[in-house]
Amino acid sequence: LLFITGLGCALLIKGTNRISILFRTVFFVPVVIGFGSAAFLWFWFINPDTGYLPQILRDLGFGEMKESWTSTMPLALIMVVLMVVWKFTAFQMIGFMTGLQAIPQEINESAALDGATGMKNLRYISLPLLRRTIGLLLVLSVSGSLLAFDQFYIITAGRPEGQTQTIAFYLFRQAFLAFRLGYGAALSVILAVLLMIISLIQIKLSRMDTHE
Repeated sequence: LLFITGLGCALLIKGTNRISILFRTVFFVPVVIGFGSAAFLWFWFINPDTGYLPQILRDLGFGEMKESWTSTMPLALIMVVLMVVWKFTAFQMIGFMTGLQAIPQEINESAALDGATGMKNLRYISLPLLRRTIGLLLVLSVSGSLLAFDQFYIITAGRPEGQTQTIAFYLFRQAFLAFRLGYGAALSVILAVLLMIISLIQIKLSRMDTHE
């Protein structure tokens, strides 16, 4: 989902005019907000009692909206996913824009002369040349998923019945709430090894030639 929204935004506002620059700045604001602060803002925004979103839906006639959105599945997971999309779409967008701007203009002009415009250009020209960028963003997304903690701890606290636990969240609960320190230490080693493997993949991708 982050790939789709990030690439879509990059294609829409990849220009250098003032409007594009303004939109890029606005979209990038959530990225600079701390993860904990962003999670608290989102938790407040969707709170059935005080949040703006439930109130707007009530005003539109969608019911009372009194039940918590973070205590039932799949709604709890959807709320966290939407928060992550809101926060990190701009990061993905910047990555894709950097890749798009690195594509030589001559290639796009030649493709246009051959009739490859719009979706054809995206499918047969842009996406193949963006494979290194896509690989790097994918690696970063996977490593971020492994380390995800703040948003789940603040928004869902693992509810319902631990169904929204991540590896980092599960490690925290086992080590510091259940006091299974040995088990928690073993999990942390496994997590560190996984992150090391992902880092090596990222380094290898970063050394690949863009147009190989």
